[in-house]
Amino acid sequence: MKKLLAVVLTVVLVLSFSVSAFALKSPGGTVYHEVIVNRTNDGASSETAERIVVKENGELELKPVENDQRDFEGWKFFKPNMEAAVEGKDFEIVAVTKKDGSKAVEGTDYEIKNGQVIPKDGAYINVTIKPLADTVYVSEVYKGVKIEFKVPDGTVNSPVTGASLSVVAILFAAVIGGAALMLASRKAVKA
Repeated sequence: MKKLLAVVLTVVLVLSFSVSAFALKSPGGTVYHEVIVNRTNDGASSETAERIVVKENGELELKPVENDQRDFEGWKFFKPNMEAAVEGKDFEIVAVTKKDGSKAVEGTDYEIKNGQVIPKDGAYINVTIKPLADTVYVSEVYKGVKIEFKVPDGTVNSPVTGASLSVVAILFAAVIGGAALMLASRKAVKA
């Protein structure tokens, strides 16, 4: 009876340690995309761009900082290497609206060229985008202002979890279980 009890206890112990090892990886949950937005003051590049995290299938409304000293030339979208972002691959334009909130019409109120939404006659327009890539850079563009991004610090790196810890747990459980089985069988033989 003691022998059987020792074997059952060992099996339960091994299984209890390995439950977490065989569990599915924790789901990634909601996917987020990071957008770096360069807003300007007085037509000059901002001191630090704003890091905005957008939920997957989420949208981000971009409103320009109004400036009477310089002509507004729209919104420019970049990849992290500062090449022009591609609409449909890196981001999607959901809506373009005029300053009063009414819908802007492409061709009449604005045009899209080389990753830039350009308003007609320097009018202020709001652009709502849906990021499709991990990182999209976007900046307001004013006439005569060179775009410079100063990306903020604070990237969060998640520690690696899962596979390596599971293997260690299985090996540990097997060694402990084997030792318990040997000890129990020796005690059973002596009794």
